[in-house]
Amino acid sequence: LGVLLEELNLSVACRLPGGGALIPREATARAALLHLPLCLALAGACLGRGVPDADAAVGEADLAGRLRGLSAAALTELNAALRAGELRDARLLCPAGDTKFLPWNCGAELAGVATVESALRRAWPDLDLSAACWGC
Repeated sequence: LGVLLEELNLSVACRLPGGGALIPREATARAALLHLPLCLALAGACLGRGVPDADAAVGEADLAGRLRGLSAAALTELNAALRAGELRDARLLCPAGDTKFLPWNCGAELAGVATVESALRRAWPDLDLSAACWGC
């Protein structure tokens, strides 16, 4: 987007419910689940906007920007956090195919997204993303 990295003001808040792990113990799996939150933070920095405070995100993105399904361990931990009300009043952006495995009556809005671009549209619905060159 023509922004130099040294000009970015980037902040990523990683909040784990109850002080516990929301993600599997394997380091590579942990890092993969931060792809979507990092993509949102980087896009927000480039756009000069913060990610909405009510948004929470989890997911692994491939190089084409498609989100992969969560592992069974991650789904188990996420289910436990949702049922405990630890994400109450949040909008959870997660892989679209995984929302059917999550409780809908948990006080959080489950927003299934298939791609990073669809997550960007959810986070900032007023932006015209058609002008951006995401795949260049």
